[in-house]
Amino acid sequence: MPEVLQEQETEETETEAEKKDYDPGDVQINKVTFKGFKSFQQKTAIPLFEGLTAIVGKNGNGKSNLLDGISFVFGRRSSNLRAEKMTQLIFNGGESRKAADYAKVTVYLDNSSGIFDEFLEEDEEADEVNIARKITQAGSSMYKFQGTNCKKSKIDDIADKASIDPEGSHFVRQGKVTEIVEQSDTERRKVIDELSGVAKFDERKEEAEEELEKVEDKLQEQEIKLNEKREHLKKLKEEKELAKQYRELEQRKEKLEASKLEVRKRALSNQLAN
Repeated sequence: MPEVLQEQETEETETEAEKKDYDPGDVQINKVTFKGFKSFQQKTAIPLFEGLTAIVGKNGNGKSNLLDGISFVFGRRSSNLRAEKMTQLIFNGGESRKAADYAKVTVYLDNSSGIFDEFLEEDEEADEVNIARKITQAGSSMYKFQGTNCKKSKIDDIADKASIDPEGSHFVRQGKVTEIVEQSDTERRKVIDELSGVAKFDERKEEAEEELEKVEDKLQEQEIKLNEKREHLKKLKEEKELAKQYRELEQRKEKLEASKLEVRKRALSNQLAN
């Protein structure tokens, strides 16, 4: 019986280890829900399946709004979402329907690998996490993680963890495909590096090298100051030694003068006695 328990514990440990072995490039968006965002008046859920998911439809049916919604959650500005201001992203009702009071988009991310565990509460486990953004007609904007309000910085950290750059080439819009096709090999390589996460590491490498160069410059500067202080200390030691020698000579002089006065005093005393 104990042997069986030990085997189960080993299997659980191995499973946990495998769970931590994840690749940011494997992050999957499971589902996106909309409520009052652009053309989505009612709450609408759009599932995204593993591999390639194609969204098809006539012009004006809201295909691009799906991409806008995901970008919206990750903090893109209204100017990059085909709107002049945030309130224009809220369903306006058109000619016959009532305008929405707010717009909310929620993105559900697969967490079966445990990539987002560090953002969860202690002892909380979830195979799926969700991030959301909500704006109101009054102009307020709020971000949510797991249904709880959070700072935008947390959304940025989650995006960074998943190697998602809302301002980069992860979201390819209309006309962008042609632009990429017409790019040079070097430019396309940059796009691939960005999507694969290589560009992020290259950027961090450059930042680290710049920081290292600054540190080396500071070390060199401190080394120069240290050498100057050492030289100054050496001079002070020499001056101290000279001062010591001078003091000894002064004391010797005082003793000699005192002895000389004593000799004269005795000589005068002898003359007076005679």
